[in-house]
Amino acid sequence: MFYIRAKLLTLTSKKAKNKWLDSTAPIGKSPWDLKCSYKTWASPDECDYNFHLSNSSYSKILDGVRFKHALTHFKTVFRDGCWIALGGSHLKFIREIPLGKNYEVRCYIGSWDEKWVSTAVV
Repeated sequence: MFYIRAKLLTLTSKKAKNKWLDSTAPIGKSPWDLKCSYKTWASPDECDYNFHLSNSSYSKILDGVRFKHALTHFKTVFRDGCWIALGGSHLKFIREIPLGKNYEVRCYIGSWDEKWVSTAVV
């Protein structure tokens, strides 16, 4: 669905694009309520020889989740020249995710200042 919307936006005028982007901005909403979830499964491509999600796959998945969160809630910042930089990350492994297991990753804003936005991913 996102691909179709993106294609339609390429065919519309700049004024129509800006109007649509402005209409999706979360103005008046609490930043603590801006959540995004991503459901997927532990595919063979992401698992190691022990048949569980490899450590490197967590960072790859989290990049996608953070980007989805930004696209969902902050589309206008990209129009205004913003870009996403990863300032750092910390992972805490609680238990393994075995091959073929479905799981969900939830992302929300943890804190921010003048320069950085910290997202918490669960």
